[in-house]
Order: sequence, then structure tokens, then C-alpha cells
Amino acid sequence: MGDPGEAKRKLLQLITTVSPRDIHATGKGSCGVGLTAAVVREQITKEMKAAR
Repeated sequence: MGDPGEAKRKLLQLITTVSPRDIHATGKGSCGVGLTAAVVREQITKEMKAAR
């Protein structure tokens, strides 16, 4: 996902503070049971959203 030192973690943390619908998970929590999501498009509004 990129070379070390490219500030990926800081960028992801910034995104989660700006977008209220984002969830940031790292380490053990990122591969635990229940952390599954898919992006789906609403048929009526055509908006994209995360479905869990």
C-alpha cells in the first residue's frame, strides 16, 4: 500500500476527522470479526454508501 514514511496513517486519521461516516481501524481490530463492509449504490438516489 505504499512505502514507509509516506504519512498514510496520518492521512487516514485526517480523513476520519473530516468525514463523519468514515471508520478508521488498525492492527488487531482491522481483521476481527464484524469489520466487514461493502460499498453499494442506492437505486433511487444513486448515492454510494457503506453497507455492513
